[in-house]
Amino acid sequence: MRDVKDAAEREKLAQAERAEQFTVEGDEAIDELAGGIKKMLADLSGVIGHVTESAEQLDAGHQAYRIIFHLLPPEEQKKKSPPAE
Repeated sequence: MRDVKDAAEREKLAQAERAEQFTVEGDEAIDELAGGIKKMLADLSGVIGHVTESAEQLDAGHQAYRIIFHLLPPEEQKKKSPPAE
């Protein structure tokens, strides 16, 4: 579980760094476009963070399943799907 927290913390830092890459000032159409792009990048960064966290949780669940599967008696293992390697 710690790995997930570390990944989430790293992603938050990365989001902050990307959001600070440029500032938007002014009220021209190009300024509004730049502001929209900045927001889009921040949103995309958030989505990437969620996907990363979900992938790590899925991996942890898979590892737990592999451990539990091998602790089952042989007759129970035959009833279950073996874990993928």
